[in-house]
Amino acid sequence: MRIVLIAALILPFTVQALMAAPGSGGAPKVIKIKEEIVNKCGNFPYAPTMAMDAKTATLDDMKKARSAVDKYTAEVTGYQKCLLSIQNTYGEKLTSNDTDVLLFAFNRAEEERDVLATDFNKLVDDYNAANGIVPKPATPAKTVKPAKPATNP
Repeated sequence: MRIVLIAALILPFTVQALMAAPGSGGAPKVIKIKEEIVNKCGNFPYAPTMAMDAKTATLDDMKKARSAVDKYTAEVTGYQKCLLSIQNTYGEKLTSNDTDVLLFAFNRAEEERDVLATDFNKLVDDYNAANGIVPKPATPAKTVKPAKPATNP
């Protein structure tokens, strides 16, 4: 009976000591955030170059450029979703530096996508101007007149 009582008193201290021992899994796992990003999300998506002269570009060239922009936009969206997934997976386990790395990668992808969109839109404007294409003005949305309130007889 004494052995059972002594074992019951010692057991919690033994478990606590084992949990705190190095290599026992009690210490938090260090997250290598850059490796996680590359392993789960792949390499950073880089934008295609818009190196063509709008004055000599053909419609086919413009369609190919548009396809490259669309493909890149999809890659950036997938990359950013993956970064958010990492953030959600590790949550509070991430250090402030880890969060900064994720935020930097997310924002950089966003900035490159915006720069590419601006470059492509400029290319389209230049192509249209060189080929005498006048873009149609945006049509305003149709407004619906509100119904007259019903009157009580």
